[in-house]
Amino acid sequence: MRDLELLDALLYDTIVEQEGAAFAASYRKMIDSPTLLDGASRQDAARLIRALTLRFRLASLAEERGRAIEIAQVAKAAASGGASAVQSDSFAEAVRTAAAAGATAEEIRSSVAGLRFHPVLTAHPTEARRRTLITLLGRMRVLLDRRSAAIDPAEAALCVRRLREEVTNLWRMGSIRTRSVTPLDEVRSAMVHFDETIFRLAPRLLRGVDEALRQLDPAEGESGSRPPHQMPTIRWGSWIGGDRDGNPNVTAVTTREAARIQADHTLRALGAVAQRLTLSIAATVPEDTIPASLAAALQRDARDLGDAERILRDRFPNEAYRRRLGAIAERLWRTRQLRIHGEKKGSEGAYADPSDLVRELKELGEALSADRLQRSAYGELLEFQWQVETFGFHFAALEVRQARAVHAAALEVLNGISSTSSGEALTAALAVELVPGVSVAEVLATIRVTAEVQQVHGEAALTNYVISGFEGAEDLRTLLALFTWACDERIPSSATADAAPGAPLVSLVPLMESSAALDSAGEILNQVLADQRLREQIRSRADHLEVMLGYSDTNKESGYLASGWSLHQAEDALVRAAAVHKMRITLFHGRGGAIGRGGGPTHRAILGQHPGGLLAGFKITEQGEVIASRYADPTIAYRDGDQILAALFTATQPSAAKRLEVEEQKYRELVGTLASEARGAYLRLVREEEGFEEFFRAATPIAELGGMNLGSRPAARGARGGTPVGGAQRASIDSLRAIPWVFAWSQSRINLPGWYGLGLLEAALADPKRRQALQEAYQRWPYFSSLIDNAAMILAKSSPAVAEEFAALALVAGGAPVQRVWELIVAERAAAERGLLGVTGAARLLGAEPDLQRSLEQRAPDLDALSRIQVRLLAQLRAATGESERDELAYLVRLTVSGVAAGLRNTG
Repeated sequence: MRDLELLDALLYDTIVEQEGAAFAASYRKMIDSPTLLDGASRQDAARLIRALTLRFRLASLAEERGRAIEIAQVAKAAASGGASAVQSDSFAEAVRTAAAAGATAEEIRSSVAGLRFHPVLTAHPTEARRRTLITLLGRMRVLLDRRSAAIDPAEAALCVRRLREEVTNLWRMGSIRTRSVTPLDEVRSAMVHFDETIFRLAPRLLRGVDEALRQLDPAEGESGSRPPHQMPTIRWGSWIGGDRDGNPNVTAVTTREAARIQADHTLRALGAVAQRLTLSIAATVPEDTIPASLAAALQRDARDLGDAERILRDRFPNEAYRRRLGAIAERLWRTRQLRIHGEKKGSEGAYADPSDLVRELKELGEALSADRLQRSAYGELLEFQWQVETFGFHFAALEVRQARAVHAAALEVLNGISSTSSGEALTAALAVELVPGVSVAEVLATIRVTAEVQQVHGEAALTNYVISGFEGAEDLRTLLALFTWACDERIPSSATADAAPGAPLVSLVPLMESSAALDSAGEILNQVLADQRLREQIRSRADHLEVMLGYSDTNKESGYLASGWSLHQAEDALVRAAAVHKMRITLFHGRGGAIGRGGGPTHRAILGQHPGGLLAGFKITEQGEVIASRYADPTIAYRDGDQILAALFTATQPSAAKRLEVEEQKYRELVGTLASEARGAYLRLVREEEGFEEFFRAATPIAELGGMNLGSRPAARGARGGTPVGGAQRASIDSLRAIPWVFAWSQSRINLPGWYGLGLLEAALADPKRRQALQEAYQRWPYFSSLIDNAAMILAKSSPAVAEEFAALALVAGGAPVQRVWELIVAERAAAERGLLGVTGAARLLGAEPDLQRSLEQRAPDLDALSRIQVRLLAQLRAATGESERDELAYLVRLTVSGVAAGLRNTG
């Protein structure tokens, strides 16, 4: 029985056991005809919604596992094809292609060594997956794997029985949170992916790169039997617990604790590896033949570790390698006790820095290699070294983000304090609330705690301070002035989360996210670099500047095509400005999971980037459900990572850069013109149509999203945590964050941010010259093909029939202006679909993506049914008058929101 059939059968059996045969028999009827819900009890409605939601969860699990199996089968087939066979889109294929194009082995190895990939984990309000759910689904994935591999029928039956238990656990688990999510809940959820996947993913990716480079010299041994080639740099970052822009729930204390949690998991994971290697590398070494470097290390262990070292010596006589690894495990344990628990007593021998451990592992590897134990030296021990180099003792570099307006307001207050001001005046200034929930003292506490985190966990544990809403050099000067204030000893530690005076050594990262900032990106950077103090600050960071590009707000502001083109133009301007000033620049791409927020396949996006923007590395946010889908399965995580490294390698080859420049010069004027026209169409709808806001609020569940406890951040800027979006402090569309904006449109199955404005493609195709140019650009220019394919994907995920029922919620009470808005949306969608098909030459949307098309078709009946249930419940909720009735209906609506999100998979 296939996974999906098995899981569906287990769910049905569970419903029979838990809810009775009568409900189990009737729930399919209610799915086929949502009107039957009108006569059903609220309890039955909740059970039906929960059943549909769990079917989506289980379908996703089956699909992910199916994809993992397919990936493994393709890789196996490629491997069995001999030395000439490699997997499509893999790093090995990228290396082979470069070699076939004339690149020398030395050039390829040098290029590989210069690659840098930096994914940054973030948490956002549409990520509804709980840590308990992540862990439970992980257990089910393991059981499905065991069942497939089982030779003994009894073992397979045992796996099915355990799966039945887990499905029962799923059924009884709460569908939505009953309390608000805290930022630390989000940190702990992210650490599940570190524990289960990411920690082992890094060495696996590097091992794959090392083996791929072997094809350049077939005579060299396989990876693991020889010294490795110089590897790419992979480093994770995290905003979870550090991003406080618009989120007063993220405090200085939160950031301190986030760093502690990350370090705790990392040190425990590294310690476990050291313990395992202690038990596995069991080669004996006569005392008189121990290499000098190893002997010196053992002497240090005896000096630093006392009784622990004596126990190791007694336990492992003549096994110097095991004693050394046991000592490393002991040192890691002491490092954890010191850094996590602050226990200085007994911390002798703790590592001061991860580089000390890396040096020891290299020394140990050299000793093993000299002892003819190359496979031990370059096998798991080397992978342990890679893990330390990748994760340090902190896993991911935390980054702090705060809005420029908050900084400016804080500095204005502080500048009103003179050297002669009284203590009362200083206390009053520190207590001033700048935005809801954020005081001047909290701003300074954040700066001081970042310095404290670096002191406790190392400078690499917190590296960047991001300024959102960046407009110019003054924003950087303001933050540096606040750093000076954070060092002022007149401000007591008691006012700043008990953090002592001080400021961190961090890179200041401008976040350009408005259309105005993006359109002036090159000019703004030139102004920054003209300021001598700011230029010196950048030089102090190895003459390297990072600039973040925001995909979300500009899309909300200008529409899909215009924002995509604006970002592409900004990349070009920033790269050119950096080249003029002879400095390195990293472009940090703030992309979401949804197409309306820059989502889409990452490896394809890389191929369309400006090559100059990749020379210092590729940095990107991984948000919401992207984290869950990418890291849930180790095989999928490896395939995605391998494709990303392959794309990064390919895009940085000189031949690729020249080819991209030629294609861009050929088509940039046409795409620029279309982007301008698309922006006009989008703004006419969103800004000028009288009935637009009324339509948006009535035809989507935006008003109901605020009470869902999906994430720790309020959905609107300036709102306190817990304020419903549609409540007393109803947010304007301008103040509404881009994330709930996209989420609301996806719930209504309209998906407007991902395609509106593309209707002009149909008119453009009517011109033979434009038609030919657009079709050529789609075939030859990776940037444009990615832009078009992503729009086609999100349009395919919309549902005109269901969207019409959501629109009816607005039309029933709205007048002619609201009716006109809907008519414009319907007409634009039809024109956009015809235009996209004309550009791609496909007969239907997703014609080139049969797997995704099949997945959407399989989910469509249940997803459409759940969406229709949501429509009916929204209508009832908005008509209800009694508080008790409203509470019951609101709960059911929130259940449907969670279910639709599970069915769509990328929503925000």
